[in-house]
Amino acid sequence: MEKIDARSLKDEALHERRRQVIRFYKRGMELAQLAQVTELSETAVKKIIRLYETGGVSGLKPGRRGRRVGDCIPSAHVGQNRVTA
Repeated sequence: MEKIDARSLKDEALHERRRQVIRFYKRGMELAQLAQVTELSETAVKKIIRLYETGGVSGLKPGRRGRRVGDCIPSAHVGQNRVTA
């Protein structure tokens, strides 16, 4: 069974997937079985459980993705690391 890459999911689908993991977790399902049923890696399942335990249901909401504003390389510094002979 192929694992699902959560990065390709829309926010709504990702949130529902996380809620699904928690529902199975509360029923006492083991991590390995939970990962297999939800088609996620065990690492992803552990992360979702940790998010839930630290932030509750609101902790399961997806955050912002990608680079933050201002994290890019300033255009003045692009190309300065070139080696010249």
